[in-house]
Amino acid sequence: MRDAFHNLRARLGPGLLFAAAAVGTSHVVQATRGGASFGLTLAGLIIIVCLLKYPLFRFAADYASATGESLVRGYGRRGTWLVWLTFVAAAIEAIAATAGVSLVTAAIAQWIIGTTLPDAGAAVALLVVTAAIVGLGRYRLLEHLTLVLVVALSLLTVIATVASVSALTEGSTPAFGAFDLTAENTSFAIAMSGWMPIGNIAAIMLAAWILAKQAQTPDAHAASPIQRATVARFDFNVGYISSAVLAVCFLAMGAAVLYGQGESMPGGSAAFVASFVGLYAASIGSWATLIVSIAALAVMYSTLLAIVDGFPRLLGEFGAELHAGRRRRVGGRAAGADPVGLRLYPIVLVVLGSSLLLLVFFDGFAGFVDLVTITGFVIAPIVALANQMVIQGSNVPADCRPSPALVRWNVVAVALLALATLGFLYMRFLGG
Repeated sequence: MRDAFHNLRARLGPGLLFAAAAVGTSHVVQATRGGASFGLTLAGLIIIVCLLKYPLFRFAADYASATGESLVRGYGRRGTWLVWLTFVAAAIEAIAATAGVSLVTAAIAQWIIGTTLPDAGAAVALLVVTAAIVGLGRYRLLEHLTLVLVVALSLLTVIATVASVSALTEGSTPAFGAFDLTAENTSFAIAMSGWMPIGNIAAIMLAAWILAKQAQTPDAHAASPIQRATVARFDFNVGYISSAVLAVCFLAMGAAVLYGQGESMPGGSAAFVASFVGLYAASIGSWATLIVSIAALAVMYSTLLAIVDGFPRLLGEFGAELHAGRRRRVGGRAAGADPVGLRLYPIVLVVLGSSLLLLVFFDGFAGFVDLVTITGFVIAPIVALANQMVIQGSNVPADCRPSPALVRWNVVAVALLALATLGFLYMRFLGG
């Protein structure tokens, strides 16, 4: 049994980081709001979106494990235009995601401590401190910390969901609420889907974490590409499926405790956190209030740690790839790039960009979360198509390339996500 556990633990790592980054704003805020407002109606949307996005993340895991190089390098192999396109998409989502997660994490922290600092200011302060902590840390510490935090809240969430689900069948309120196709409801559905189960640029972070894991695994390079891909795929599937199931759990709790009582999640940060913690207290008892508060803060902060570590890392990869591309075009000369800057600039870009977004565009807790999560939905077709181009490259071993069925799956996903994005943009800006 002990050997089996160690073998299982050795196969896990990047998938857990992926799950930690996923179980954040999309789950704690958006899925819970969806359940409180519409009951279980949006559970189908969560499942459909997770299915549509599965190939784009799977391609990232397969590419990194099979080739031993970053997803950004794969973009570079397909052309500089693809690097620039995905870089712009990554920068936008990195800044929006960091701002959103900082805001939610700071709100939970303030509710626990009892402080009443301005939401945006508290989020900026927390972000600066976290950037300093990540700058001193290492991948292995981040992985071990994440394992404990994710398991703690995940177990409590599953227990609370099971305890509260009876309210959906015993109550007089229908479990499934009406969802009218109004502009407001459609905007919320798009916002909830944007980071479900996580923002799409996390695919590049996932690839980077897989490479970091392999670099610290002594026998990884001795394995064949298909063996490495099989291990990484198992780890990824565990993280991806877990994050999707937990999203439905958060939605179910909101549906059972709040929708069943005719209530909705409040839009203010402190009131939202109080209502969120109250879901667990109502389901499994008031004794859970303190535990859930600390666990929610821990998981949200682990999400913040993961993205503050991952987003600058992936933007640095873009900078390095663009720099290398210039060197190749000029015959190996440096072309004026600064390797030190390639490591420093991404951190500065993410922290400053997220801080400006918070300080300038913050218009309320719920509204700001919707704003930043919508960016993920708009960017999804770009990342899905780019990752398909990469995994089908000639440098990927034939036995590690996706099956025709998985490729068709992704093509359908790209088409549906693009159509939904165009429809949303039309409704938002041209539909009156």
